[in-house]
Amino acid sequence: MQVKVENFDDPITTIGQKIDETISQVQEKLQSVSSSIESCIPPKVKTITKEALYSTSYYLAYGTLYATMSTIKFFLGDNPVSQGFREGASAAKSATSRGPVKKAPQKQPVSKPQGKAASSTKKKAVKTVPQVK
Repeated sequence: MQVKVENFDDPITTIGQKIDETISQVQEKLQSVSSSIESCIPPKVKTITKEALYSTSYYLAYGTLYATMSTIKFFLGDNPVSQGFREGASAAKSATSRGPVKKAPQKQPVSKPQGKAASSTKKKAVKTVPQVK
């Protein structure tokens, strides 16, 4: 027994067609709204707005890119700061590859002798005066 299905549409195709129809309707509405808004705005305001947006975007992009490039050049260029960073990073890498850093042993402070023994251990400076005959 065979089942014959007539007028069967692929659900994916149907959904895609509905989405296309909806998108075209939304675009038409947006165009009508846009044209009505543009007709309300005087031409001088349009020009001023465009120039303000252009200038703002230009200087924002210029300032961001200039600062970024200057920073990169400062750290990656051939100058003492970048050399210091590179050598410091290299030293840190080698130090971490050797394991944890151990503290150097602390030296014991030398104790000063007290009492009579202290005075006897000091050497006294003696001046010698040549004798004249």
